[in-house]
Amino acid sequence: MPPRSDPRTRIAILTAAFGDGHNTAARNIAAAFDQRQVPNSGATDLLQRCQPDTMWWISAAYRTVITRWPSIWSGLYRIADRMPLGDNVPDITPQITRGLADFLQRQRPDIVISTYPLYGHTIERLFGRGPLPFTLLTMVTDSTTINNAWIHNACGHYAVSDTVSASFFLDHGIAADRVHVTGFPVSPEFDTLTPPPPPEGALPDPLRVLYTPANSTTAIRQTLRSITAAGLPITMTVVLGRHESRLRKLVAAEAPPGSEIIGWSDHMPELLASHHLLIGKAGGASVQESLAAGCPMLVNYIVPGQEEGNAELLIELGAGCVASSPTAVTETLVRLLAGGGEPWREMRRAALRHGRPGAAGLVADLALRLAADAGRIGV
Repeated sequence: MPPRSDPRTRIAILTAAFGDGHNTAARNIAAAFDQRQVPNSGATDLLQRCQPDTMWWISAAYRTVITRWPSIWSGLYRIADRMPLGDNVPDITPQITRGLADFLQRQRPDIVISTYPLYGHTIERLFGRGPLPFTLLTMVTDSTTINNAWIHNACGHYAVSDTVSASFFLDHGIAADRVHVTGFPVSPEFDTLTPPPPPEGALPDPLRVLYTPANSTTAIRQTLRSITAAGLPITMTVVLGRHESRLRKLVAAEAPPGSEIIGWSDHMPELLASHHLLIGKAGGASVQESLAAGCPMLVNYIVPGQEEGNAELLIELGAGCVASSPTAVTETLVRLLAGGGEPWREMRRAALRHGRPGAAGLVADLALRLAADAGRIGV
């Protein structure tokens, strides 16, 4: 049973707008605290607060690079994997350091939860490696393949999505009592959904496919044309998200007849639970949400570095597969539908088995328990 916190408990949740995973995790943890009526800062992007113009350009450049030139991002990711951070090297982000120091001074939190690796190093710079005036929990949004940037020397704990990710930290000398397997914090809404079990002996008629295109325009056009030409017994829902202005006309022209096209959606839990297969990028949030909804995933795009581990996890669990070209996407769909759809049903069973729809609540309860054990909050 989760600990009951003192109503005066103060919780800071820190994130950064690089990809969707960090922000998604932070928002969902905040929602879990809200459910428990525990005061919290909400998802707080201090990088954006401290340097709004700079961060806008950096975030836009990040999205452009991972979409158009993933090989460049692969090189940058590997540089980050080797870059020393913390209190033993010169401070390359002094404005962020000052901003975090000011935020902590004003908020005086009992608990700090970080979903972005830079904050752990900045806290190390501010407080060294000794005891902290708050309980620190770093929620690692990478899975399986973890960047070394997540490892800091500040006194705190780590929450990870799976046992393979936990092994990474144990292998790097982090004590076992500081590493906690919680699952990735998907929306608490997933915990209220009950995905139907896969039908035995036959495919759903029709198979409902949810497509979230995010790679190059050329690849998306070829993917839709290939699926349309195959004449498969499926219906398709396409969610464009932040790519709507770039893709709306293309998708409307190329998607299979009868497809539903949605711009931005705040109802992804319901969409995933009501569909039978997700086609999309191997983002940390997308992969974990597909598992939480029991909706197997066909990965058609992997950002080199942080997303490779997400695809590996899906394959290892048997809850998804990878198709690296538009033609391969259609060929994989044909294979999944063969034999009455038994290959698809196997993936669906695996997704239902391994999903962690209540992970955000587990992270919130873990943070409260760690703070209570440290005497920082009353119970």
